[in-house]
Amino acid sequence: MHSSPDAVASGDRTIVLHRGTALAVIVCWLFVVFDGYDLIVYGNVISSLQDEWGISAATAGTLGSLAFLGMMIGAVLAGRLSDAIGRKQAVIGCVVVLSVFTTLCAVATGPIMFGAMRLIAGLGLGGLVPTSNALAAELVPPRWRAAVATMMMSGVPIGGSVAALLGIPVIPNWGWRPMFLFALVPLFVLVPLALKYLPNTHSKTDAPVGGGFRELLGARFRTISIMFALVTVVTLLAWYGLGTWLPKLMQNEGTDLGSALTFALALNLGAVAGSFITAWGGVRFGTVPTSIVAAFVAGVALLALLLSPPTAVVYRDL
Repeated sequence: MHSSPDAVASGDRTIVLHRGTALAVIVCWLFVVFDGYDLIVYGNVISSLQDEWGISAATAGTLGSLAFLGMMIGAVLAGRLSDAIGRKQAVIGCVVVLSVFTTLCAVATGPIMFGAMRLIAGLGLGGLVPTSNALAAELVPPRWRAAVATMMMSGVPIGGSVAALLGIPVIPNWGWRPMFLFALVPLFVLVPLALKYLPNTHSKTDAPVGGGFRELLGARFRTISIMFALVTVVTLLAWYGLGTWLPKLMQNEGTDLGSALTFALALNLGAVAGSFITAWGGVRFGTVPTSIVAAFVAGVALLALLLSPPTAVVYRDL
């Protein structure tokens, strides 16, 4: 009897790797690209929302924060969801939530409806990356996991680049609403591919840290866990802050929308390059030294932006 192509038992892992793993990993990566698109797209339309609804910068900031609140909840729940229903179902469930409620943002009649849709979409936004990454890592041999992890995380800035590229022609000609209608693409294209190619797996129960948050905050891991959390918060604050507000801030300084979105594109393309460079550096020199150098370079570049450098220098810093 031949096993199902979706099975991922150790006995038929070789068959799955040869028949479908590459396609499954690519589908997971495309989901992460969509996640990155949805993460950055709001920053591209802030000015248009303010012009149409007459909302203040504070209200615009609140609307942006609602998606991040949903992301936090979705990321926390993603692991338990995978345990309960399997990784494949968790990934598909997250992308359906994200796609449907992002699309509904396009028909929002005001900031309250828009904010509610972004909050719910954020649940899928926060859960999609960890579940997709975990599924992709589980499908490949250990020697390929670092390369696959790098490719997966490159999807976020690539998605941001797509958002900026689409925004340059779309927003001036058709307004901000079509930017959210693009969320229908993963629903009707990627979800059917996921149903066909993603295997049915469940998260492993033999992880090195089996006690969850209690173990992470215990005496053995407390210091490193807190330091890692602080570094992650600072990094995400800079990344999400720039991704959300860079086009608007550039417009406030007199830059037209097209040029502001080009700056956002430069930021995301730099992040794509940085993900591969730091992955190579982590293997060659170690993760901690590479992280320190990357943080230093990013900090210097951000500080340089405060000095109102020439345009060419701004692009290089981004």
